[in-house]
Amino acid sequence: MSIIDPVKGWIFGIALSKGVKSLAKLIVSYCMAKGISVITVVAGIPFNSQDVLIVTAAINSALKELFVWAKAKYPNLSWLP
Repeated sequence: MSIIDPVKGWIFGIALSKGVKSLAKLIVSYCMAKGISVITVVAGIPFNSQDVLIVTAAINSALKELFVWAKAKYPNLSWLP
């Protein structure tokens, strides 16, 4: 066992996992903000950028809560980090 083995474990076990999760959150937030902007233009409802950010944060929080619930409800699923 060398000193590099624990670093490899940390990079592939923790850092990469957190990076992928952060990227997924970024993609979801971006898509939701763009989707909400398109919906408001079509529906004719005036939303400013602050409203879009609030709704995006709320949806992101709801998805996080859904993830926590699924992780608690199904602890044996190996694909849930």
